[in-house]
Amino acid sequence: MKTDRLRDTLRETHAADRRLARDFRAVSARNHEEVDVVRMCERLAAQCDHHAELLVPRGEHYGANLAAGDELPTTAADTEDPSVRLLRDLSALYLCVQESEIWWTLLGQGAKAARDQELIATVYACQMETGAQAHWVKGRLKEAAPQILLS
Repeated sequence: MKTDRLRDTLRETHAADRRLARDFRAVSARNHEEVDVVRMCERLAAQCDHHAELLVPRGEHYGANLAAGDELPTTAADTEDPSVRLLRDLSALYLCVQESEIWWTLLGQGAKAARDQELIATVYACQMETGAQAHWVKGRLKEAAPQILLS
């Protein structure tokens, strides 16, 4: 059935944003000495949680029980040097944001094909915020890298 693929894409998008929220919180917790990182990561984690919540009713529409939410595996342990850890964490976070962003893109294409205006609106709003998340993470990487790599 055609909607099975859209249902599966809803699940993947939901899971990607849940992973991203978890990873933002993990970066925040491991880099508590970087106040701006903590503050922004907590804000972006809440944004990802909201994205996942927005998908729950559309998931029900397509037969995906997104409210149940399977447990996600935890992230890797700390590294020895806090500066290097920050670069590793932000790099991993950037990849996670990119994964989320591509799932939002795929879901948007499916929503358009299904002519689901409610899902299209949700995808548009969340996709814009995910793009802003990627921009912040990449910017913070660029800001931190020269100082960390040359110290």
